[in-house]
Amino acid sequence: MDDINRLVSELCALIERMPGVTVQSSHVTSALLAITLSVTTIKSVGPLAYASSGANIRINLWTTAQGIPREDQENAAHLRFEIIAKDSDGEITKASERFEWFGVYLVRYLHDVGRLSDDEVRRLLTLWKGLPKRMVKPGDLRQ
Repeated sequence: MDDINRLVSELCALIERMPGVTVQSSHVTSALLAITLSVTTIKSVGPLAYASSGANIRINLWTTAQGIPREDQENAAHLRFEIIAKDSDGEITKASERFEWFGVYLVRYLHDVGRLSDDEVRRLLTLWKGLPKRMVKPGDLRQ
């Protein structure tokens, strides 16, 4: 479980590097991983959705604005995004693998926009097995 807690901690740190994104909470059980976020910069929603979709992770969306004036309900700061991975067998392994792939997508995005150094990218992609396999050259296929 320590490895999974480290994974969630690393992901929370990555998510916080995205513009206008704040981690509100995280939740780890024997069969579920979840991170709840608030997003105030709309351009960060797309990369989060892309990473979630690519890693086969669900995003739940809700608002904390019930019972407040209608004008305040329009503020994106009241929205919450929950990134969640469950494992149907009661084993956390599949859920953590999907969270790792979510991390791989985030690492590549954050590197592309200059928010992660090459060394950080190498470390995280190695940790999560997100480095591409060696490219096969035509000569390698000959026996």
